[in-house]
Amino acid sequence: MIRVKNEWEPKGKVYYNVGEINGRQYWVTDKNAIWFDGDEPREYFDWMYGKLENLGGNHAGTALAVGNEKRKCPTGVKNWHYSSTYSTGGAKILTKIKCVCKLQRYVIFM
Repeated sequence: MIRVKNEWEPKGKVYYNVGEINGRQYWVTDKNAIWFDGDEPREYFDWMYGKLENLGGNHAGTALAVGNEKRKCPTGVKNWHYSSTYSTGGAKILTKIKCVCKLQRYVIFM
């Protein structure tokens, strides 16, 4: 589990790890998700934060925010930015993602 606090989750919310996509683990809530874009040939690999229905997308238009840093886990990303679709001039946004309990998987029935 990881806890996310940002403008979309101002009170903070726990995200659950339910599997892998694009070669990395991903985390979800009932509405949003955090996933790796899997686009490794580029200079930077992106962690994406966006709507659950866009899970697995690999371009900025599928995310609300991106962490454009080479990190193995989204908890290591220091600077998140609005994606180009939700651009505010590339400004950093306040996003805190911290690990609550490492590498536990949960089955969520939908």
